[in-house]
Amino acid sequence: MLLHVLLLLHASGGASSSISCYDDQGKPVDWFYLYKLPHPHHEPVQEGLKYLFMDGESEGWMDGKTLVNDSQSAVGRTVGPLYEGGDVGYILYNDQPPQKQKLFGDATRSCGHTKGVVVFDKQQGFWLVHSTPHFPPPKSQGQFSYPASGISNGQNFICVTYPFERFQTIGTTPNAFNKLVMVKNWLFALQVSLVHPKI
Repeated sequence: MLLHVLLLLHASGGASSSISCYDDQGKPVDWFYLYKLPHPHHEPVQEGLKYLFMDGESEGWMDGKTLVNDSQSAVGRTVGPLYEGGDVGYILYNDQPPQKQKLFGDATRSCGHTKGVVVFDKQQGFWLVHSTPHFPPPKSQGQFSYPASGISNGQNFICVTYPFERFQTIGTTPNAFNKLVMVKNWLFALQVSLVHPKI
């Protein structure tokens, strides 16, 4: 079954979108790569929440301005709009979903680790691929948070901002988005308003 994703919103013409990948200063960026450093043994927990950050305008790795679990971190600023209550489409998938989340089907260990966050409005959105177990929290939690399960090991976050039209292409491309999210049965949250109107 092909997944068709289209969200129809009542957005005024020319309105700017707040859905984007963001850097530590809250500036929208086309992409970023964030590496959450591993927690060294016998060090304070905060040491396991530090990260390195790189985007298209940086000249290499930079220390994160805050901790990854802070809503003002690049990850917190990027994922935060999911919890702000606006009209957004989103897909959250994780082979290790947040605790007490019901999976669509049964996740198995025989497949690869697949984790990500897709959030979009009618203008643009982002696709964040990551390695963190139990992340992100469900929209019903009402706010961004970072799980304790993501502290010990190093974690990767790769975010790309796309125009809305790209999500329509991704959603109608056989074997791309559909298999990534649905076939592996790791989808724990999906909200879209309408299927593609051409179908």
